[in-house]
Amino acid sequence: MNESIIKGICKVIGTTLTKYKDSASQLLVRNLIVDIIKQHHDVAIIHMTTVIKTILSKELSKLPPQKCAKFSLIALGWTDLIIRNGTSNSNVYKTEYPKLVEYQSILYQHILLSCNIRIVEMAEKIFFDSWLNSYIFDMCFSTMLTKEPAHSVIILIMLLIRFERRHSDNKEYDIKYKSKLLEYFVKGVITSKIKPHNSVINACRPLLIDLSQEDFKENLFPVLLKSILRSPEVAIYTMGNIIHHINIDLSEYTSSFGKVILQNLYCKDDVTRKESLETLKELSQKCTTIESVEYLLRGIFDILNGVNGKVTVTEYRINLIQVCINENNSLLSLYVFM
Repeated sequence: MNESIIKGICKVIGTTLTKYKDSASQLLVRNLIVDIIKQHHDVAIIHMTTVIKTILSKELSKLPPQKCAKFSLIALGWTDLIIRNGTSNSNVYKTEYPKLVEYQSILYQHILLSCNIRIVEMAEKIFFDSWLNSYIFDMCFSTMLTKEPAHSVIILIMLLIRFERRHSDNKEYDIKYKSKLLEYFVKGVITSKIKPHNSVINACRPLLIDLSQEDFKENLFPVLLKSILRSPEVAIYTMGNIIHHINIDLSEYTSSFGKVILQNLYCKDDVTRKESLETLKELSQKCTTIESVEYLLRGIFDILNGVNGKVTVTEYRINLIQVCINENNSLLSLYVFM
């Protein structure tokens, strides 16, 4: 069978993504992918990789999140079949593999953005079943660390870390690559000019929950502070989500962060004001000294009293007061019980 026929078959397979919706038809397609890879390895690998690229750029880019996630899951299954049935000593496989795992990371990001728990879990099962093969896991991890720190790359690396923690006691990758992971997180998330989706930061929880005071002070604090000073409309949201996941005392950073957050509680942009309020709540819950909480309380009451310009919108004044007096994790309750 010549290359043009294999190429044509691969293109036809691509057209079934959104058309074959029943399990029996999808299984036929999966079996066909396996067969052509086994029978016409190099040619099939090349053209199936091209098919996945076309799907990402044309098919999925036009779909709403829920539909995109559903079809991304099917395409992810195809990439898994290609990787599992490929021959690792083939030069073609070695050339196409980095593209395939990059496409996998983008497909997984589409799935995460849908916030559909069932589809997310199905996608993660595809990865985890594949990574039980230590060769595939090691190859995926090492390949992802050669990529630029795009959001999709970061979230797949974090999934690799989650898998390793689940199946290993020594956390080899955590220890060996921690500085590299922090570098990726800083470049890809904190200094990003585009506000990252909440699911991206949530996916980074395996890294954030294990941060030490030293990790935060040396790697995150300087960059976070610089970012919120430069682009508060982007960075304050990011900072609030990061603070939510970390497990360290942020009292010593209250004045540095608090000053900028408090200033944005009365800025003109509605979204930034709301996000500043949420970030202030998160910061206050990570403070353990009475001085830090007092600083934030004083800042809020200064705003309410018009020290730096009166907040005239009644709803927003109420929101500020709620930060102070709500029973659960309010600033006043923290202050009283310290």
